[in-house]
Amino acid sequence: MRIIRRIAGALLLLAALISGCLAALYALWPSLVSRLAARELAGQGFDHIVMDVERPGWTGFDIPLLTFQTTMGGERLTVTIEGAHVGYDVAGLQAGRIERVELPHVSVHVAPVGDGALEGDGLTSAPSPAANLEVLLRPLPLLPIREVALGRVAVRREGVGGAIHEGTVGGELRLDGRRLRASLELQEAGGRSYRLDIDGADFGDAAVTMESLAPVHRPVLAVRSQIQPEASAMQLSGTLQADVHELAPLLALVMPIEGDLQRAEGRLWMEWSGTASKTAAVEVLPWDEATHVAGTFHADVRLPQWGDLATTVDLKADGTLLGNGRRLAWTLASGARVRARVVPTRFWLSEWTTAAEEGMVPVTLETSGVVEGETEFVARPVVARVKGPLVLRLGEALAPSQLDLSIAAAAWGGGSRVTAEATVHARGRAARAARALLRAGDVRWDVAAVVSVDPARLEVEIRPDSTVMLSKFALDRFQAATAVWTVRRPLRWSGLHAGGGTLVGGELRLQLPIASVGETDLSVEAAALTIHRFEWRPVVWSGDATMRIAGVLPKPVGVTLPKTDWTVRAHAESSRMIIEFEGAAQDGHIAVKGTGTHQLEHGAGHGRIELAPVRFDATAKQLSDLVKPWAYPFDATGGAVSATAEATWGPPTRASGETAVTAGSFTVRLDGLTGHIKGYPFTGLTTKATVHVTRPGRPSMPEPAEVSIALVRTGVDLKSLTARVRLGWNDGLVPEWVEVRNVAMSLFGGLVTSEGARYERSRAVSTPSVVLQGLKVQEILNLEQQKGLEGTGELDGVLPMTVSGGEVTIQNGVIEARPPGGVIRYRPSPESTEALAASNSQMNLVLQPLSNFHYNTLSARVQYAGDGTLKLETKLEGRNPDWQKGRPVHFNLNIEENIPALIKTLGIVQGIQESIENRFDSRDDR
Repeated sequence: MRIIRRIAGALLLLAALISGCLAALYALWPSLVSRLAARELAGQGFDHIVMDVERPGWTGFDIPLLTFQTTMGGERLTVTIEGAHVGYDVAGLQAGRIERVELPHVSVHVAPVGDGALEGDGLTSAPSPAANLEVLLRPLPLLPIREVALGRVAVRREGVGGAIHEGTVGGELRLDGRRLRASLELQEAGGRSYRLDIDGADFGDAAVTMESLAPVHRPVLAVRSQIQPEASAMQLSGTLQADVHELAPLLALVMPIEGDLQRAEGRLWMEWSGTASKTAAVEVLPWDEATHVAGTFHADVRLPQWGDLATTVDLKADGTLLGNGRRLAWTLASGARVRARVVPTRFWLSEWTTAAEEGMVPVTLETSGVVEGETEFVARPVVARVKGPLVLRLGEALAPSQLDLSIAAAAWGGGSRVTAEATVHARGRAARAARALLRAGDVRWDVAAVVSVDPARLEVEIRPDSTVMLSKFALDRFQAATAVWTVRRPLRWSGLHAGGGTLVGGELRLQLPIASVGETDLSVEAAALTIHRFEWRPVVWSGDATMRIAGVLPKPVGVTLPKTDWTVRAHAESSRMIIEFEGAAQDGHIAVKGTGTHQLEHGAGHGRIELAPVRFDATAKQLSDLVKPWAYPFDATGGAVSATAEATWGPPTRASGETAVTAGSFTVRLDGLTGHIKGYPFTGLTTKATVHVTRPGRPSMPEPAEVSIALVRTGVDLKSLTARVRLGWNDGLVPEWVEVRNVAMSLFGGLVTSEGARYERSRAVSTPSVVLQGLKVQEILNLEQQKGLEGTGELDGVLPMTVSGGEVTIQNGVIEARPPGGVIRYRPSPESTEALAASNSQMNLVLQPLSNFHYNTLSARVQYAGDGTLKLETKLEGRNPDWQKGRPVHFNLNIEENIPALIKTLGIVQGIQESIENRFDSRDDR
């Protein structure tokens, strides 16, 4: 009995322990189930999990609330289940199966994620089709449940364009062993109802049908898949058919389709067959390497809208499939295409195409032959390959802009792992923003290129005859009606995906038929740009190019200039640009060269231009040959002219926005120049003048120019003329004054000098004095070219000049013989003497004393008016020792002439004999 009592006590204790454990389990049931379910859902990628579980009864338990969320493809999925009931029995629990789950109230809400909004355009980025497909294929949080009863499942989807799609689902799902049977009724917000029937055990034995219930029954979706065991393998077969018009309202619940879905139409059709291993499990057949499936498909679908990316989407394709869930090969027949009108901002088109200004851009992707492709699903990410010809067309044949991308081969491995070979033909017209950036009224292009892409590099070759045309182009003072760039030799760009690249080779031709610089028209016969090298890396870049321009012809109004050819070599890098240029007239008469350096970061730089000596020849090339017609009162027929200019500039000023010259200089050299000025020949003109710029718009000439002229012929030879000349400016580029100093010349064997003066525009009067020293009387008399006329002695004088308003006047100028005077002898031939004596007896009285006239006084008072009138009051006093015992003779002569210049005054003094003959007036002073 004692033993029995001990056993009974142990059993009671065990029962108590079991009862305690069951009681604890019953008490902790809600917490344990919630944690286990949350862990399972979290493991499948769900978050924000909330679960409220009641304690179980004998046949089941209730779940008053279950919610969970997930983010896929830019959208947020929220599922809420209320009032769920889980039913079971003892046998089912022992088999690990739940008999029945009742879901009376379920809501599914899909909305765009707010973080996907694109700044500036007010649009939210649409989830991609691939992302939505990922949502569909993602494993659902299912448990081994035999039967599911759906009361009302409400689905609400918010589109990126603001549209809302709603629908409800109700019905039952039953799992008998491995076979799933479902009968569901779907109601979309538009009022149409559908019936969905599912009957299948696995991939090899499944049938899915859907039909519209109102107003008439119409097939919507039919999917069948079968497996037939054979002796060595299993035979697979199946079909899929879908009516897009009827199916579109339901697809809108899971896909980003916007717009009027009543206008969606088309059909999808697919048929497949194949073989599979008999030893492989049915659930892994699609991914088994021994599974081989071949099929054909047909798609003809039209959708009114695809999210906020495109409208009027049109898909048409026929093709084949071959492979399995690991690797799938496919083909597209010739004529397959996808057409749509896309939003320009999604494809960076709004800045460059006028189609963007008009709203939507037409896009077409089509096959011009059989296209072959392959997709590897086992790779991560998925790898896809395609072999053309596949043509992507942006725009339409008659549209302002069009881009044709013909893909010969391409491969994609996710991210930047892209390999492709394609040809590109871009034809179009720039949009308003791009035209403003390029300073052109219109920009059009027609460019063909070959593109090669691999994971490391991008190779682009722009083909010959590609063109870019700018119309109504304006840059600062330069304007062109049209400027056309044409590729003559291929341009090759080799770039790195990580950033950077190199452009090599290539030659571009420029056609510039009509252009102008300021008020001057400009024409160019031919121009070519050769790009030797251009390298770009993140932050830094550099390049070298040469520009050759032939037949440059400026056309100022009424003037013809010579044509010139130019060569410009440029080296540019991130911080600076260096330019070297050479220019020459086509006849070789003029040549210039120069260099320039511009700091790109600071906008400052320095430049230098040199004009090679321009040599003139009286028989070959004169100064007047350079510009026609030559409207200036001077010309050069010999000697050489050269010049040098340097400038330093700074950043653009805030006031004008133009680059300002901060310092510079201009030097001109005349070397032995020969020519004429106002009809007077000159030789040996030599000088060097330098003008400096110390601040913008303010030139200066600190050092005067030393001017020397070997000879000026004015009827009187001016020899060895020298002077110091300096110009001055106040504001602007027009000289305000000119200063002429230290003037000296050789005249009639003597010297003419002047201290000079400053002539100012704002000060109309200046009074320099001209000093005459040692003018030889004999050289003055030689001007008469009268035989038998001789003279000795020298003349000195002072001529006070006044310059006012461009007129020169002389008041009370004096010319006198230097003491003790000299001798004038006039000994004409006997024939001339007899002729003069016979014609005028008084002339004989003059000729006799002048035959050997010893003068002690020879003077002239000079008055010269601004209108060119010269008045001379002359006196000649002396005696002839061979005539009348040397009695004194005085000659007084007043002369008034109109002459063009002061220099001819001396010529009239020389003509004293002619003046005496015409205006004889003498008297004897005893």
